[in-house]
Amino acid sequence: MDTAWLAESRPVQGLAALLNLRILPPHVDRILLSLACFQFIYMVLAGRFAQFFMPKQWSRFTEDDKANWNRRMVSLAQSLVIGPACLYIILRQRASTNPPGLMERIWQNYDLEVQILDIAMGYFLFHFAMTVLEYEKHGIQMMMHATIGLFYIGGAYYPFINYYTVWFLVYEMTNPCLNIYHFLNQLGKPVSPVAIANASVWIILFFFIRIVWGTYASISICLDLFQLREAPMTLEHLGADEFAAYRRLEADNLRPGPVRNWVFIITVLSSSILQSLNYLWFYLIVTRALKKVTAKYRKETSKAD
Repeated sequence: MDTAWLAESRPVQGLAALLNLRILPPHVDRILLSLACFQFIYMVLAGRFAQFFMPKQWSRFTEDDKANWNRRMVSLAQSLVIGPACLYIILRQRASTNPPGLMERIWQNYDLEVQILDIAMGYFLFHFAMTVLEYEKHGIQMMMHATIGLFYIGGAYYPFINYYTVWFLVYEMTNPCLNIYHFLNQLGKPVSPVAIANASVWIILFFFIRIVWGTYASISICLDLFQLREAPMTLEHLGADEFAAYRRLEADNLRPGPVRNWVFIITVLSSSILQSLNYLWFYLIVTRALKKVTAKYRKETSKAD
């Protein structure tokens, strides 16, 4: 289906101009398709799946339980697509024999990365809408998570740091375990052998992906942006290779240049907030898992006595 008319439509062009996201219009169709798919999962597929495979449990769910189940199914679906896709891209980046330089990491437009970001943008629009409509359930933490996600992904359509954006979206690799944890709680099996195995895998993935890799990714992007913070785009300052890259990007009309102080500050703050949430969530995951396991152990010990 030809969707060029959508990219060229006045509302899309106006939105792109308003937000200064010059490469957004050709991607709007995929973003809207992604959003529609996640909404369809939430409104239709998630409930049908539960009714088919666990009709008795589903019939006992309250409306809030059903809404939470549907929302978690959406989260599971997106994490199974976005997380592995981002990991694949990162492995390709790291294996490259010709890695991009500083200017290219910040200002280059990477087609494969942006295709994944189109899917992610659809999900984060859904996620943000849910955190607004159901703020009392989700609280400020999830609101900040959704807002920062939209900020990072949205910047890729400038284009700006879309090389790095997948470094943060790979966090979604930990979300299948999160959703399985919530599913097991809803089904009344919070400390079953499956739940304990899931928690163990979750803690390991969370530590290596969100704590170790996340810290590295946050430091890497901040150091790159610091090097270009209000930097003159001259041969003397950039060096021959980076100045040549600057000229190539400029010829491609990608608007490379110095990173403004306000952009640097907002990006550093966003990275710091997101990573702080990761540290907080890791602490909560470990402490809650330990409490559940020790509580089960004490209960079994008391029965044996």
